[in-house]
Amino acid sequence: MRRSARFGSNVEAPRAQPSPGHGAGYVRRWEHGSRRTRVSRARLYSLAAAALAALALSTGAGAQDETEPPCPPGVPAGAAIHAIGAAGVGGPLIATQTIFLEVETSDRSVSDFKVELPPGVVARRGSRAFQADAPGPVHVRATWSEFDPGSASFCQASAEATFELLPARPLRYFPPSRRSRVGADGTVWILLVPDNADLRPVEVRLRGVQRARAPRASDPLTVVTFALRDGDKGLTYDGRAIRIVRSGGWHFDVTYGTRAKLVVQMRDFARRGPRGYGIDLKIIQAGRQIGHSRFVGRCGPYGLCSRRPVR
Repeated sequence: MRRSARFGSNVEAPRAQPSPGHGAGYVRRWEHGSRRTRVSRARLYSLAAAALAALALSTGAGAQDETEPPCPPGVPAGAAIHAIGAAGVGGPLIATQTIFLEVETSDRSVSDFKVELPPGVVARRGSRAFQADAPGPVHVRATWSEFDPGSASFCQASAEATFELLPARPLRYFPPSRRSRVGADGTVWILLVPDNADLRPVEVRLRGVQRARAPRASDPLTVVTFALRDGDKGLTYDGRAIRIVRSGGWHFDVTYGTRAKLVVQMRDFARRGPRGYGIDLKIIQAGRQIGHSRFVGRCGPYGLCSRRPVR
């Protein structure tokens, strides 16, 4: 008798033994009480193999095998690639935006396919979409696995198409008002994102000092990025949509007013006593400067501040 932690120190722990009347392939498993179950290893292996075979048959159409030969002409019938932009089916395809791809045959939609894209075009969403920053033609080739009834085997099908991308519209920039005095609510910069807009990332580059002088290149730089499309890093409307930074003694809210409105607001939460400040703020997209504000000012004892532009 051996000790068992499960059944107590004076109880013999049950052991798996061959079931009477069966070979070594059968194992008897004891459970609590008098219940027991006979399990055949060979049976389990056969069931697992059958399940894997059924899974392979159910997903075979579409899953690609690089060793498959090309499909003969006309297999499958009516194969075509469709591109869908932000405006929906039949709408314009705009450069910089995400273009979704669909592959169809005459009788079904292909769910698993690979695409080949020209250099400079980026695949997104597992090759179900792409982005091209430059307008012009984009040639797309899709491949997938297709069953050929003539040979009763799978082959590699393909389809090709060329899509014309139109130029994107620039964002609309609204600088702060020209008021010479600034209250506690501060100053606001706005970028509007129109339909068919350029959706490349937008950077807000900020330098500030707590003196009445213009910031220099050696002063600390803070960069906040808006990500307006899939795959880019930065603030997103559906994710992290705001970042608060401090520069030149002011707080800056970099955020979304709406999905089509980017906002930078300079605010003074503390309303401290007299002080000077200098601000340099640039808005950049794809290396192009959209807007630039550079000014200095002084704040009085009651939270009102002056502001004047400098070069």
